[in-house]
Amino acid sequence: MRIDRERQRARIVGVAVRLADERGFDGLGLREVAEEVGLALGTLYKSFRNKEEILGAVVERRIARMRAALIEPLAVGDTAEARVVSFFDKLTHVVARYPAFARALLSALASNQPMVVQAILRSDAETTRMVLAAMRGIPVADVVIDDCSERERETALLLRQLWFASMVGWCVELHPLEEVVAQVQTAAKRLL
Repeated sequence: MRIDRERQRARIVGVAVRLADERGFDGLGLREVAEEVGLALGTLYKSFRNKEEILGAVVERRIARMRAALIEPLAVGDTAEARVVSFFDKLTHVVARYPAFARALLSALASNQPMVVQAILRSDAETTRMVLAAMRGIPVADVVIDDCSERERETALLLRQLWFASMVGWCVELHPLEEVVAQVQTAAKRLL
């Protein structure tokens, strides 16, 4: 019985991911998800209490897929600066493959949808580890955040925040995607 429920949840999330990729979160209707999965709306609510809970699952699945696309080596280059720019270039292009999702995610964060925010926060430490791995030129699995210096952690945080802010600029069409990486490169020159 538990396996069936998990399969049903996975099917629901799969349809929701596809719809979110096509239309963003606002275009994700629970009735449509239920119909595509072949469930009554009430049955869908047995797997997920509300739309926000489904959105949290969608974000977690999409982040996992994006992370899988960032296979080792995460970054290439002979210097910390080159590796960091390489990592953020790769990350930027992975996220840009799903523009509707990226825009929906930013909108959900701005409107403080708790399930979405929680899903992002669960991935936050892994993203920090990726940046630190690029800075150090080592595999992500070898990074222990607590073993990194305060300066390294602060630099990783600043680079991540600048990248995020620049991605917001891209999402609202203030600048092209190439500008995201250019801004990270400028920051990396100054910080590393």
